[in-house]
Amino acid sequence: MHMSPNISNGQIIKTWNKGSQTIKAVQSEKSILFSVIENGHENIITEDLIEGFPANARNSIEVSKAFLSGTYLTTSKLGDGSYKLYIMQGGLGGANIINPKREFGKLWKNGVIPYEIDIENYPVSEIGRAEILAGIQIWNIANTGFRLIPRTSERDYVVFGEDPEACYSNVGRVGKKQYINCHLENRAFNKGSIAHEIGHVIGFFHEHMRSDRDNYVTVLSSDKNNYAKKSEENVFGKYDFDSIMHYPYRDNEMIEKKFVKDYFTGSKSSPGQRENLSSTDIAAAKYLYRFIKNNDSYIPENANLSPQELQKESAKPVYMKLYESGVKFFKNRDFSNSQAHFSTLLSEYSSCLRNDAKIEIQNYIKASSDIIQLLNRNSNLFHSNSPIHSKLFAALSYLLQNENDIPSVASKFKYVIGEIVKNYKNSLSKSESSESSCVIL
Repeated sequence: MHMSPNISNGQIIKTWNKGSQTIKAVQSEKSILFSVIENGHENIITEDLIEGFPANARNSIEVSKAFLSGTYLTTSKLGDGSYKLYIMQGGLGGANIINPKREFGKLWKNGVIPYEIDIENYPVSEIGRAEILAGIQIWNIANTGFRLIPRTSERDYVVFGEDPEACYSNVGRVGKKQYINCHLENRAFNKGSIAHEIGHVIGFFHEHMRSDRDNYVTVLSSDKNNYAKKSEENVFGKYDFDSIMHYPYRDNEMIEKKFVKDYFTGSKSSPGQRENLSSTDIAAAKYLYRFIKNNDSYIPENANLSPQELQKESAKPVYMKLYESGVKFFKNRDFSNSQAHFSTLLSEYSSCLRNDAKIEIQNYIKASSDIIQLLNRNSNLFHSNSPIHSKLFAALSYLLQNENDIPSVASKFKYVIGEIVKNYKNSLSKSESSESSCVIL
């Protein structure tokens, strides 16, 4: 760590505030000096610890000023207490988005995006479901104003589905049902891919489709859907390589500009990350949200779902289908599927369910689990070779079809098993006794 003898005498060109730090670029007589102020101490950053500052900028104050006008800075503290400086091309707050003034109809009311996970047309596996929920969480914790909620009966909504070949979605709200489809089986795509597609639904185009992209990347692809430049009116802020909406470099589709490679260092030099939203993604989403915010809270339409409302025969969103399928599986003795459907319903729609509906669903889940345990524990009695297996299945079917008190189904079935077994043993004992008497006589 070295103190600069004349840092305080130079002219400040630019400052960046980063938490408890202030980073300064100061013009000295012959060059640009950088310093970090933290806890009241100012420390100069030596030239060997500065990354992303090209030679032509180092040697010319005018070029330095021009170059720094389009950058933001960050640091890391080294083990010896000194600081390493990273100079990043592209300022904070950049994105490629729909024009909210001209395309207001593509925005989501109050920033709320109702969603379903498909169980019919493009059914999603458990692995896919986990990736979808993780991708949704990336946006929901980012505090952008946009939130994805399980759909009850909203008119406009998104459906997540499985596609064996690709990953795609519309840009902005299109009205009624719209799909986000991804090949999620075996994790061909993942939560980051889902978050990328959600970005489209919110109103983002690809970052590398910005009108100013030729300054930063060279596009070789002829794929207009994914690479064609958009209008200048869609540009928000500066180019962002770290955006979740940027594609990675691919030799036959898109490569980096040489000067970008020279200027860019560190993690920011490889676009196409799918881990988190960049600060620019969040800033742009907040900008869009400003145009649609009517109030600070939002209650989904028909959010107080009762057990009766779960059974309505009108237009059936996924929560109804999950409920009806769960009941059907239960009554048809498919307890594993029944348990899975009700568990999904409870986990994904918990915020929309009334307490009595939650209790009913929990009762189905517990009854399914208890019956599965009874069947496993008495598997020898339910084997086709068992002389009483048909009576046991008949008794179970009768209970499932006629018993309205779901919590008591398992306990009554346990009692029925005991009675049928006891009666069978008694009849067997009498039969053996009768045969024995005949032999004696």
